[in-house]
Amino acid sequence: LVRHNIHTIDDLVSVNENLLDNRKVVNTNKSKVYKARAKYNDLFAIYEEMKDIEVCERCYEGGDMSFAEEHIRWTELEDGLKEQGYSYSEVERIKEYYKNEIAKIREIETNNRRELRIAKELIKDNMVKDEDVRAENVVQDKEEYNREKEKESKLDYQRGTIIR
Repeated sequence: LVRHNIHTIDDLVSVNENLLDNRKVVNTNKSKVYKARAKYNDLFAIYEEMKDIEVCERCYEGGDMSFAEEHIRWTELEDGLKEQGYSYSEVERIKEYYKNEIAKIREIETNNRRELRIAKELIKDNMVKDEDVRAENVVQDKEEYNREKEKESKLDYQRGTIIR
C-alpha cells in the first residue's frame, strides 16, 4: 500500500487498474523475448549437443584417444556453428542472456500477480464491509420504522382509533 501511495479505496482501484495494464505490457514483452529466443533454437540445439560431449572433447585434447568419435562430432558441430557465424562461447552467452531476460520477466510477473491478488482481496473486503454496513442500515431502518409504527399504533389506540 505504501509503495503505491494508497490511502483510499479509489487509490486502490486505480492501482489495481494500473497493475492490470502492467500485466498486459509484461505479457507483450514476454512474448517478444520468447520470439527472439526462438530464432536461436537451432543454435541452442547444437550448443546442447556440444555441451553433452564437452568433457569428452577436453579429454581428447588432453591426449585420451578413446574419445576420437566425440571429437569428430564436436568438430562437425563446431563447424556448423561457424557456418552460421557463431562460436560455442557466443551461443553460450546468447543462451545465458535469454535465460536472464526470462527470469527477470518471471519475477515481474510474480510480483504483479501478488500485488493484483492483494489489491483484489482488499477491494473485495471493502465491498463486503460496505455491504455489511448497508445491510445494518437497512435493518436499523426497518427497526426504526417498526418502532415508529408501534408508537403511532399506541397513540392511535390511546385516542380510540385502531388502524389495521
